[in-house]
Amino acid sequence: MKNGFKECLLGFKHQVSEAIELGKEISFDSVNKVLICGMGGSALPGDLLNSLFYPLNFELVINKDYIIPEFINENYLCFCISYSGNTEETIQMYKDLVKKTSKIVVITSGGEIENLSMKNKTAMIRVPKGFPPRMATAYMTLPIINVLVNSNIINYNLRLEIAKASPFLDYAYERKAKLLARKLKGVTPLIYTSKMNEITALKWKIAFNENAKTPAFCNVFPEWNHNELNGFNNTKTKFAAVMLTDKLDDERVKKRFRVTSRLLKKKGLRVLPVPLEGDSRLSKILFGILFGDWVSYELALLYNEDALNVPIIEVLKKDLRK
Repeated sequence: MKNGFKECLLGFKHQVSEAIELGKEISFDSVNKVLICGMGGSALPGDLLNSLFYPLNFELVINKDYIIPEFINENYLCFCISYSGNTEETIQMYKDLVKKTSKIVVITSGGEIENLSMKNKTAMIRVPKGFPPRMATAYMTLPIINVLVNSNIINYNLRLEIAKASPFLDYAYERKAKLLARKLKGVTPLIYTSKMNEITALKWKIAFNENAKTPAFCNVFPEWNHNELNGFNNTKTKFAAVMLTDKLDDERVKKRFRVTSRLLKKKGLRVLPVPLEGDSRLSKILFGILFGDWVSYELALLYNEDALNVPIIEVLKKDLRK
């Protein structure tokens, strides 16, 4: 791996500045719907778009499987994202898509899907190699926004929004992350946020899983109040609830944060509020992603884990090839 984990964290702002230049030359006519195909870290761009433009005013389908939906047609602008280029599910989705439409963009750093894209003359965005896919989210997401703008699916000034987010992408989070990580050592993190910020909670969960090698779970208000909240009468595991709060949340959701926090504390859970910083949707998302990665990195250090590598997933892939 070209980059160490801490290098990825320290280079996030640079990644963002490079990513906004990708995909600017790609556009399509007569598309009004979007399909995102990917797995794991390469599927995160779809989830990020879902939160960034929530509530959506265009159709967005996120497909994390081998099989593409039958209803996909020429009205869809389709993105096949595989950072490594060798994700078997995404390769299969790409092979099926080229039989249905030519309106496809491949996003990859190389591998088999790059070769297939060149063979089929599919539009392609090459991103830099040497990152874990989960740490290349900006490289894989921001070019999609450029293509959507060029194709008249959305109206969005990406450069202006990145400028607003820039102050929240600096490296001042290490000490704060250490403090939070210490509170999470020895417990299972539960990450809760509003539906509007779902990508941030999901990214924190993934970061704890892959970086700190610990179970973690996420859910969104108000839905989880209707089911998961009932599960704390008979807990056999020590949990801590990380509440990712947002001053722009609906007032009714803010009240749910307050009331639910009190209820969880009565059940013996530690509740850890984390306000999402920034004044725009994109700044809050990018701050949330970066800070969550810092916390998971610090927790990995406390557990003496290698935050960069995911050996059990490599074992899984090897066994699947047998």
